[in-house]
Amino acid sequence: MTDSKNDVKTIKFTDIDREASLSIAASMDQKKVELPAVYAELTKEESDELTLRYGDRVIPIETMHSKGPDKGLLISFEDHDANLDLVVVCEKGVFRFEHVNLKKYTFATGKVVQLVTCSRLEGSRYNRRRGVRVGIHRWMKLNQDGNEFTVMVRDLSYCGIGLYENGGSKIDITKPFIIELTEAGENNKDQFVTKLAGKVVNQIKDDNGGVVSGCALSKQHEEFLQKYVAQKQLEAIRKRNTFNKRHL
Repeated sequence: MTDSKNDVKTIKFTDIDREASLSIAASMDQKKVELPAVYAELTKEESDELTLRYGDRVIPIETMHSKGPDKGLLISFEDHDANLDLVVVCEKGVFRFEHVNLKKYTFATGKVVQLVTCSRLEGSRYNRRRGVRVGIHRWMKLNQDGNEFTVMVRDLSYCGIGLYENGGSKIDITKPFIIELTEAGENNKDQFVTKLAGKVVNQIKDDNGGVVSGCALSKQHEEFLQKYVAQKQLEAIRKRNTFNKRHL
């Protein structure tokens, strides 16, 4: 039986509602970053003000702020030559609206939001596996059917994870697994982040006899992973910028 959702190839910008999961995909200076966006909570007066000025061709989102050392800094692309796309996850599937605009807006009430506008009426179905992945390259514990062993987490996205094992694979590709996501803490010791449920989609052997597993992660982790991957992208960009400044 064919899933009717897969028959939907496009959606209209005006059909996007608060039930959808949103993110802004930005490309600039040969760098890519995808940031989760949250539909702004507005009063009736604020909604009326927005409709009066822009009609239904605008999506208000809560202001996006950076984390880490620059915590609280507004993320804006208005002064940069960046290409922005809007990625929308809804009941009909995943869709991408290309070349959207993002700008700061202050209501008469004083509330500040960012507005997403798009000159294109429709967004096209999007293969989310092409989304941004961040390199991890860290050994972590994997649990499956009571068995525990260590695998290398090579990369991570909001819907998938890449694993590597030396020699043959111990993972049963027919069964789900749980991986304990960790990152470098104080003195580079493992710091527990969360547990992720996943399942192997494909496996290949490399030239050194190791096994690379491409895995899908449970949708229950989607919101967390969007924020986590975005945070890691921003950290990587900051490190590159710091490195470049030191070596100019």
